[in-house]
Amino acid sequence: DVNPNYRANLGEDIRLTSSLIYTHNLKISNYQDPINPNFENRILSEVGDPTDEFRFDVDLGLGDVTIGYRLRFIGSQVISAYEDLYPLNGQQPGNLDFADVLKVPAITYSDLRFEWNIDNKVGPADSLRFYMGVDNVFNQHPPLGMMATGAGPGAVGSAGAYDVRGRTFYAGFRARF
Repeated sequence: DVNPNYRANLGEDIRLTSSLIYTHNLKISNYQDPINPNFENRILSEVGDPTDEFRFDVDLGLGDVTIGYRLRFIGSQVISAYEDLYPLNGQQPGNLDFADVLKVPAITYSDLRFEWNIDNKVGPADSLRFYMGVDNVFNQHPPLGMMATGAGPGAVGSAGAYDVRGRTFYAGFRARF
């Protein structure tokens, strides 16, 4: 995992904040056979356990206003059990003709947020905050028609990492007393 952050004051009332959280998985496997403890059930790169995944956030503050952007990336994954498509444990792939499409493609999601902090001269400087935003700006749906609520397309893994709702608008406020 890597988690660099950067903050800078670009001017009198201009701030830039950014953060990256990147994960590269090296190995995710289960060893479930007590008679043969070296028999591997590889989970890495099955749906819900991509090899690569990241989230990048950047905020630009202009006085009492902040504009934020988030980019989420989920790497490609195999559509079925890893062992169906690749040799493992000295055995040949178990089900190469399982489907026409063998991998779930990589996907990105983009989110935007706007905040306005109002100084009410009574409490903390950000005691009243209005915000609004759009999640999944480009209306990306889960790949291959997944419902993103349970198992992946080959009935393995977890498709819960995907955004099932599509583009979502929201607005609200926060008040501190």
